[in-house]
Amino acid sequence: MRTDFGGALAVVDPDDAVTPMSALPRDPCQFDDIISASSAMRPVLELARTVSDSASPVLILGETGTGKEMLARAIHANGRRRTRSFVPVNCAALPPDLMESELYGHRRGAFSGALTDHCGLFTFAHRGTLLLDEIGELPAGAQAKLLRVLQSGEIRPVGGVESRTVDVRILVATNRSLAELQHGVLRQDLFYRLSVVIIEIPPLRERRDDVVPLFEHFLARYRRPGAASLWHVEPEALDLLLKHPFPGNVRELENLAQFLCTVLPPHAETVRAQDVLGWLRRRAAHGTVGGAAAPDSLNLQALEEWAVRTALDRAGGNKSYAAAMLGVSRDTLYRKILELKDRHGTGQASGPRGLEQ
Repeated sequence: MRTDFGGALAVVDPDDAVTPMSALPRDPCQFDDIISASSAMRPVLELARTVSDSASPVLILGETGTGKEMLARAIHANGRRRTRSFVPVNCAALPPDLMESELYGHRRGAFSGALTDHCGLFTFAHRGTLLLDEIGELPAGAQAKLLRVLQSGEIRPVGGVESRTVDVRILVATNRSLAELQHGVLRQDLFYRLSVVIIEIPPLRERRDDVVPLFEHFLARYRRPGAASLWHVEPEALDLLLKHPFPGNVRELENLAQFLCTVLPPHAETVRAQDVLGWLRRRAAHGTVGGAAAPDSLNLQALEEWAVRTALDRAGGNKSYAAAMLGVSRDTLYRKILELKDRHGTGQASGPRGLEQ
């Protein structure tokens, strides 16, 4: 008999073995591995610890690069399923025509190229945890199928005639906002099925106390063999880091540390302000929109449009951050966006995300 435990799909046959997928990453991630000194992260980690042993689904929100998968791994590693597989899948990377096969498996001959039986990611995650990353990119048809699987606890491989019951803890993550998920991105019934527990990871610009310990951690991680330890960071360099908004969040900070460990001389023992400033300037110089540089002319309207598009692109669509970059209020930025839409006469202007919304 199947029992519904909310977000978990319960087991019908406890003796049914599943061959583990050896390629899956199995590195444990404990909450102590998550480096944080900020008060903004404290309730996030406390809630994540609390739900680790639960079977309920967890929806993890956060901008790109904030560490959503790492938090999901910690939840899995501290729960009762810690000895089983943690299976992450990027929904945005699944080919639409193979999505059902990748998730639920297929039988030999089910379609052209199906030369052998394939178990699917739900089966690989049996008795473990399945992370559906970028859940907001899942097509409508796939959402309907996923909802049926979550409700019934059963999967049917493509080309198969029999269903199989699996026991999977579901975690989902997305860089979409809660409002987007509720109003159009996800089916409403699927949204409520997945959002029993909601954990939102704040962006790095809202947790400045984490910048320095994270930076030092990444410097130690990427230090070249035989090189001197880069433990001393000039106060001026730290000041630059603390003022930088980091639209790429922790991932961007990690990239900076890795870059410095790669290009600085092996004997270097200090990270100077000019080292950090050089990286920031190179990033700004290459931060064009869709490969487009600033307008050649000094036409004020063209420059204004380029500035708005560039800010939105570098901010990853975050209008509050884009407004801060431009030195205007959020309301002023909204007004400028509307003006640009009217200027193009179609109600929508092509360009980076944010301008078309």
